Amino acid sequence: MTPHPDLVALAVTRLRDVIPRGDVPMIDGGLLLGQQTPPSLPAVLVWLGEEAATESLAPSVGAYQRLTATLIVAHVIGAPNSARGEKARDPMAQIVAHTRAALNGWRPVDSPGQRDTLALRRGRLTALEGARALWQDEYRISWRAVACP
Repeated sequence: MTPHPDLVALAVTRLRDVIPRGDVPMIDGGLLLGQQTPPSLPAVLVWLGEEAATESLAPSVGAYQRLTATLIVAHVIGAPNSARGEKARDPMAQIVAHTRAALNGWRPVDSPGQRDTLALRRGRLTALEGARALWQDEYRISWRAVACP
């Protein structure tokens, strides 16, 4: 099942349109197999996480499903290690604020009548090692698919 194969591309386009040039030099759809770090920092990586669909609803009046996708936005900055991560928080906060302002409550333009807005589900520091800090935000979006197989 691929509920929305273009969601990542639409989100990356949205981020490129609203984030000031120079604040985030790279926004990418993910890393190549085997890569552990983006080639330049800071970086924002966007990919599609979990996908789910409900059982066919209301079959007597025309079947439809509710599809849900999780969009992952990872923010990676160069940061010297510290015991509690203070040095990583300041530049990270600026990048996270830009992406949240751009994505939280945003609706992709492809089908506005059937799609909910993107909603921030949670954010968390997932790594602070090797002079890198990684903050990951998860957004959830769902929509009604009218044509069910």
